[in-house]
Amino acid sequence: MNSKPSLALILILMLFLALHALYNWATPLGEGPDEPGHLAYVLFVAFEQRLPLQRPPPATSDVPGEGHQPPLAYLLAAPLVAWLPPDERDIYLHPNPDFVWAGGAEPGAFVRASRELWPWHGLPLAWHVVRAVSGLAGAATVALTFLAARRLAPHDPRLATLAALLVALHPQFLFTSALVSNDALLAALGAALLWHSLAQPQAPERWALLAGMLFGLALLTKQSALLLGPLLLVATWRISGGAWRQALRLSLRWMVVTLLVAGWWYARNLWLYGDPFGLNLFQQKFTTQAFAWGDAAAWQSALRQLFGSYWARFGWMNIHPPAWMLWGYALLCGVAFAGWLRRDAQDAPARGNTDAKAQRREGAKQGKVNTKALRVGAATLKTSLAQKSLGLTKGRPVASTSSANDPRPELFRAKTRFQKGAFRFTICSADFSR
Repeated sequence: MNSKPSLALILILMLFLALHALYNWATPLGEGPDEPGHLAYVLFVAFEQRLPLQRPPPATSDVPGEGHQPPLAYLLAAPLVAWLPPDERDIYLHPNPDFVWAGGAEPGAFVRASRELWPWHGLPLAWHVVRAVSGLAGAATVALTFLAARRLAPHDPRLATLAALLVALHPQFLFTSALVSNDALLAALGAALLWHSLAQPQAPERWALLAGMLFGLALLTKQSALLLGPLLLVATWRISGGAWRQALRLSLRWMVVTLLVAGWWYARNLWLYGDPFGLNLFQQKFTTQAFAWGDAAAWQSALRQLFGSYWARFGWMNIHPPAWMLWGYALLCGVAFAGWLRRDAQDAPARGNTDAKAQRREGAKQGKVNTKALRVGAATLKTSLAQKSLGLTKGRPVASTSSANDPRPELFRAKTRFQKGAFRFTICSADFSR
């Protein structure tokens, strides 16, 4: 990587970290999806020195609502709150009775307190510090996106810069990276797996080991990391060159490593709850409405919600951006899709020309091989005929006969006709090979 792309990445990371600091400061504590539950998980691990247990009813669990989550993100953040004194280890948030989800008209889920104002101290300070861990994971995601794009298009550094900028300036990603959550770490590990999957490894076995480690860490962050499995399968098939035996061997290698890294957590859940994901108790309280698969209006609403929440949806998914902003992102998606189609159409003739050139090169190579083979064969036959014409059979002279029965003149004529025919065929083959 040359200095200009490196400088571009450094500037993009500085911009992202500056925006993260702004989001961290501006977003009130607890005003993000399930953020209080995620912080409660961090505090529990830090001070109880064990993993949380789920119990029926769910409200009596160690960490209600989030205790089913894999522990990696919370274990990484736990040392940052270990300094809190005993009287600062409880989360004090008072629900807002006028919150929109409670039937009111206010966007805030909790009543704000003066202790959240700058300068921070105690639990509010620790809360913002743990948010910074998500920010570092977000910065890693930006950097890994840049590196993955460089691997995908090594001769077009603009692609890497634009891809990194798209992630760094993504409003929803900035918001998620400014919360206490496991989503930012999962995004970083997903970007790492994408970057790793685009490699051209000299040692596929080592590649499989690192792939298994990254996949295992992702599964220790969130169960939805299972969706990254097909990416690894496709990458394994590509690296093996379509050889199914090697693909199977590499897949088994990274699967075994994944089990060694993350299998213990899912085995624990199966032992404790009879469910490897530990979702049975969670779903007893936190259930969603059944989706009407055959209803067109339901699909339209769901897709609108998905698009909006992908780009920009703040608070507890109740604060919407201006409509023009989402229309701008829709236009961006449309332009990007049209550009992809145009480039694919432009690349198609080039791919066809490349295939034709490869076929011509292969034909020329085969023609040269055939020419050499014909020449060798002609020389061999000429030598054999010459030997017979000289009366040599198995190294002994042929007995002389009368001139009427002498076969040599006919052999010489046959030899001459064969030489002329072989010469003409060789010339034609050589012309074809050019």
